[in-house]
Amino acid sequence: MIIVLSLALGLLFDVMFYKKAPGISFPIYTAAVIACMLFASAKGKDAPGRRPEFLALPFLFSLMVFVRTSAFLTFMNIFTTIYLLMLYVEMSKGYRIRDYMIGRYVAGVFVPLGYFSQSAAPFKEVESKMFARVLKGLLISIPVLALFTLLFSSADMVFQKRVDYILSKISVDFPARAIIIFIITMLFCGVLAIVHGERRKVEKDEAKRHNLGDVEILVLLGALNALFVFFIVLQFTYLFGGAKNLAAFGITYSEYARKGFFELLTVAVISLMIIWYCEKHITRAGKGHGIFFKCLGALLAVQVILIMVSAFKRLALYEDAFGFTTQRFYSHSFVIFLAVVFILLLIKILTDGEDSVFAFRGFVAFIIYLAVLNAMNPDAFIARKNIDRFANTGKLDTIYLGRLSDDAVPEITVRARSMSVMTRSEILKSLKIRMWAPEYMDWQSFNLARMKARNILLPDVCR
Repeated sequence: MIIVLSLALGLLFDVMFYKKAPGISFPIYTAAVIACMLFASAKGKDAPGRRPEFLALPFLFSLMVFVRTSAFLTFMNIFTTIYLLMLYVEMSKGYRIRDYMIGRYVAGVFVPLGYFSQSAAPFKEVESKMFARVLKGLLISIPVLALFTLLFSSADMVFQKRVDYILSKISVDFPARAIIIFIITMLFCGVLAIVHGERRKVEKDEAKRHNLGDVEILVLLGALNALFVFFIVLQFTYLFGGAKNLAAFGITYSEYARKGFFELLTVAVISLMIIWYCEKHITRAGKGHGIFFKCLGALLAVQVILIMVSAFKRLALYEDAFGFTTQRFYSHSFVIFLAVVFILLLIKILTDGEDSVFAFRGFVAFIIYLAVLNAMNPDAFIARKNIDRFANTGKLDTIYLGRLSDDAVPEITVRARSMSVMTRSEILKSLKIRMWAPEYMDWQSFNLARMKARNILLPDVCR
């Protein structure tokens, strides 16, 4: 049964996704995968970590692929859906998400590679049955048939013409599609075998502690704190202090404020890794951290949060000057998410929290972050901000506005009514061309945002 379900998922993958843009096909396929997982679970043995209701979460994010058309948001929704499905497979092994360390969350991205190692299990289970014998016979027959076909074609021209006619009817994409179907089938053979099969007893992850030199760690944190204090003082003096304090350096406030965002973001990410690494490996007095580490670690975390406030303000000033883009929007939102992670790390340091608790809270924070992004509709937000800015400054990048996804069309059409006919037509022209592209015409690519955008733009097209 597992083999049949896996083959069905492989064939359905080809029908839904081969040379087609993602749309309603993705939640349909996700629902099929979830149904197969639940069926395999029902036929298998219970696992202590398995929670069937958890599967509602990946399905909700798969639905957003049907609702939103933003390229980055679609990628994040697809990635998160697949990742959450993999977490359910890990639950079927007996793992509990609440016991995960950070390393296991990161390693989860590469988990599918291990599923292929289990793909032979269903075939072994039916080895003595007629199905397995027929399958083996077919696998042996294929190369033999190919060899004799070549020989007969060389020997008889009529036979060769018949073979050529049959091959001409086969799509040139057939080999590639067959390979993809085979890979997906074998992948799900492994997935469903794990969900259905015997569970191994899983012990709670134990953090391997390598007690580093405490003095070295404290010196490192002390030095970083000193450097960060100096930087933050400058921020309050110049970035938050206004243009007067910069006049002595011959630098305008706008020039100073609009640089350094990505550098500060990099500082924040590296600081997060340093604090986390030090907190994980420093020697603990009993079950808790020493007072010096708590003070230095907490102070550094707070200073990084202040630095992210600086980065946030810099990007806001840059957007005021040049408008919003998807890159700037997602960068802005990521700063907020990163600040939340630092707050969670600060709580962990001060309360001597468990690694698994911190990792689980970070995981929940990411799920909430992505849910909020979907609810916000980023491309519509970007269009609204840029058009509002046009009303105040008279500046608008119509080419970029026309490149936004279909999510932005309702916002653009409503707010563009106050513009000149030439400006409005220039914006909508690229939207119309892209919307009726061939790759979006198949039913598998049907999408709510695209349908709504087409209904809005159809009167303009018919004129």
